[in-house]
Amino acid sequence: MRMGGQAPSRVAITTLEGEEYPEEISMATGMSHRFYSRAFVNTLSGEQSIGAAEQRDFLNDVAFDVIEESSPGQVIQAEPNGCLWARGPGQAVVRLSAYSLKKGQLETFVKLNVAASSPQTISLGQVSDFSVAHLKTVNGTFYGLTRNNQFSIINGEGNVVGGIQNVTLDAQSMDNKYAQVWKDIRNEGFFVSYSAPRQSQRRLSTGFFSLSQPAAPLLSFDNPDKNDALLDIRKIVAGALSNRTPVILAVTRDWNPSANNNPGGFDSARVAVFALVNQGFNTFQLNQSSYFYFSDGSSGVLKVALTDVELGQLFGDRVIQFSQGQSGHFYIGVGTYAVQDPNDRTKFTDKSDLKFMIYDGSQLVVETPISALNLGEMANKKAFSLEASFDVPQIVFIRKSDKNLIFLQRATAWKSAQLDTAVDDTFSPRLIANNEDGTLVAAWKKNNKIYLQISKDFGATWLQNPLELNASVSDLELVPLPCGGSGLVTVEGSDLNLRFFDDLFKTFSSAVKLGSGLKKIQTFRERQMIKLFYLDGGGVLRMTSFP
Repeated sequence: MRMGGQAPSRVAITTLEGEEYPEEISMATGMSHRFYSRAFVNTLSGEQSIGAAEQRDFLNDVAFDVIEESSPGQVIQAEPNGCLWARGPGQAVVRLSAYSLKKGQLETFVKLNVAASSPQTISLGQVSDFSVAHLKTVNGTFYGLTRNNQFSIINGEGNVVGGIQNVTLDAQSMDNKYAQVWKDIRNEGFFVSYSAPRQSQRRLSTGFFSLSQPAAPLLSFDNPDKNDALLDIRKIVAGALSNRTPVILAVTRDWNPSANNNPGGFDSARVAVFALVNQGFNTFQLNQSSYFYFSDGSSGVLKVALTDVELGQLFGDRVIQFSQGQSGHFYIGVGTYAVQDPNDRTKFTDKSDLKFMIYDGSQLVVETPISALNLGEMANKKAFSLEASFDVPQIVFIRKSDKNLIFLQRATAWKSAQLDTAVDDTFSPRLIANNEDGTLVAAWKKNNKIYLQISKDFGATWLQNPLELNASVSDLELVPLPCGGSGLVTVEGSDLNLRFFDDLFKTFSSAVKLGSGLKKIQTFRERQMIKLFYLDGGGVLRMTSFP
């Protein structure tokens, strides 16, 4: 392959997005990472990229290897595809090599400094709730952050940038709740959806904060008149479809028009999902919006058995879970739903099954995969986890009859596989995918131990034996890493700890104490680093970077 009449002139070690690494970087012991490669040519208009060096039509023998280590065989394990495992403290040099018929051998190098995990933590203040999203631009990575009812844009060091500092989300109310930050897919700023009280109800509002014009929200709107769409919002999930259409989903207490001797009222035992879709992305006018409650077409509005106590859990209720795919489609899993009595529309029966939904902006698909595959019932309404970031919906759930852990995957049709038997059904399982290479990690509890399974082929195969963590864990979250690795954030007594593990050496790194307790956490990747935004047990929001 040629560009501008030139053959490849050099290769470079890059991120997945094509950003070149500096000559020297740091990693933490136990972490996994992946390098990518890119080839360049010199043209009359300057140096240009001609794509990944793995494209064998113009380069041959492309591979990564370790050529120097301070402790041979003990610092870095590297594979020809760029997968790295940080085995222990020390220094190493990793080489990318490729052969060009025109230029001969091409090489580039990166020096790695591997050290025991030493987190860099910044306190972002005392809050009751937060939401954060990140935006990668040519000028760096920025984070849109809400702290209670204030919004800021910060950089990776936690410093406020662009002039947006503690902007109030809603000037008419200081009681904004359930804020959800989501990035503008044009890379121009952040949207923030939130609930604010209006006329004794909580109304759905959205504002936009631009990186280029950071003075105030450029636009906002409320949901339609309360007589048309009553909302008592308890959770918000939002994002943009592939055509840039904004979609805001709100979990609300369900409105029952026959309650209170027919004037109506909110049902304290059930909720529904309300969708607000705005067709005019650039103008974002209310009259270009459509709104509706999710319905399965047979029993009317889909109702979820979810109490006020469960809705109030700051860490995030697991009865209803959301995932958004690369296509922009929304995927929703509901652990326990209510079926209306056809003979008495005021009566409902709760089903211990899983309702699965796909919303693409134009239609809603509703399925019940567990009962459709004759797999029995779920152990309880929190005994599942949903992952669909690659638009291949995957679910793990605990079966009621034998407490077996079952893996479900929807490709052309739903199929299932068993991961373990007789697990602890009082602990909600976890399932997460790495958005770089699709590595799947599942976690569950059994015999007071945590077990983890890893798949590097989208769930087709798993480790022969799960990894076992012998620790008393009351709660956990997974931090996805590429190449079969992951971070594991655990609550152990009053301690909040972080460990790294992988499917190559099948060992856990030493626990690093982050703080005390965990209420909520969001994780992001910046090159080889991970960033954790978490609210600890004392109500302090912290941003931690590794390494």
